[in-house]
Amino acid sequence: MIPSVYHTSFLKKIQILFEGNVISDVILLRDEDGHLVDDVIFLALGVGRVAGFRANGMNPLISRNHVDDFDDFNLYALYTRIEKISQGFSEFSVGFSGVLFNPAYNEVVAIFLASEDFSRSVLLAFSVDEVLIFKDCEKADVIRILKSRFLQFQDVDFLIFQRCTGDAGWVNADF
Repeated sequence: MIPSVYHTSFLKKIQILFEGNVISDVILLRDEDGHLVDDVIFLALGVGRVAGFRANGMNPLISRNHVDDFDDFNLYALYTRIEKISQGFSEFSVGFSGVLFNPAYNEVVAIFLASEDFSRSVLLAFSVDEVLIFKDCEKADVIRILKSRFLQFQDVDFLIFQRCTGDAGWVNADF
């Protein structure tokens, strides 16, 4: 299947953010009451750069800014204080990217990023109001993880596009 304009636009964002970059940490946020802000996750990209994701209905919002530098997600409209929590993540260079879409809607279900040899990975799964992260899962387990965590996807055959760093484009594939 050839990606639609919607798919192409989202895939381009993922390619620009991650291809050839190093994911050096996972950063979660905690509010002034000590509660986890579960609809936002940041991935540290080497020194000083980030890619942030916020659950936003059917599609995540994406930011390249630290929350304290430029609050793209308007979190300070909801919280008076935000604490960053580093997850102590072992870094890896992104050599493989996969994006899973709901085939019936323009909806991003998950983003799977892995090292070239698949020894390290991050799976970001998006629900209506939260972002879930799974570290170091196998590519072969991605579908099982999503279908077990999200009942609405148990009978869905995801539309999947993937690419390896340096490939000419995204290809429709199965995991």
